Amino acid sequence: MTLKAWRWILFPRLHWRTYRLLSACGATMDYHTAWGLILLSTGKHPAGRFPWVSDEQAAAAGVVADDWNSISHSEKWWRVVWLAREGGKTPIQLLGVSEQDIKTAGLRVIDWDVPTPLPTLPEPRPRRRRRPS
Repeated sequence: MTLKAWRWILFPRLHWRTYRLLSACGATMDYHTAWGLILLSTGKHPAGRFPWVSDEQAAAAGVVADDWNSISHSEKWWRVVWLAREGGKTPIQLLGVSEQDIKTAGLRVIDWDVPTPLPTLPEPRPRRRRRPS
């Protein structure tokens, strides 16, 4: 049985939250990093480095911001919608994990670069009403 299967059996709620975080962050995060962040946010991991983190990964641990100008227009739109809905906080910030805890655990996290000021969203077009048949 794989590690993911064991986690589904033993910790279904944590595993569900991991997949929710992965869907919110997109391709910038791998499964083990998301699992580690969820464990840190719940406080269920003792202080120290995670066992799956190598020495090379631990040396580059910390939070790094991606480049706003290098992402696609659709990704920018999606992030602006997210930030408007969540009060300007990224998914990593919503977890409430400190940067020091992330470094201590040996995780390297790529967080969103939030532009200042936040771009405004254009008004949505009104939807056409369907005529009853």
